[in-house]
Amino acid sequence: MYRLFVAIDLPEEVKEAVAGVAGRDMPGARRVPVEQLHLTLRFIGDADEDLFRSIKGVLGKVRSAPVPLTLKGVGRFPPGRHPRVFWV
Repeated sequence: MYRLFVAIDLPEEVKEAVAGVAGRDMPGARRVPVEQLHLTLRFIGDADEDLFRSIKGVLGKVRSAPVPLTLKGVGRFPPGRHPRVFWV
């Protein structure tokens, strides 16, 4: 079983900037390596091998010109005392 999501890789300078502020106010937070930072477009969820291969094949054909993006705002979830994810 795979846990899938569709994401865009970020430029290194953006990853470094995000890593500099990510989770500062979250005691006990586990930081992921900078190279794992990404922009999630769509969470898919659990998938078996056949669905994984199908999605990978289709997404592997996607091509696009660069898209201008602006990162704005920060947050964390789930709400409460023990958030697990920091987002920008």
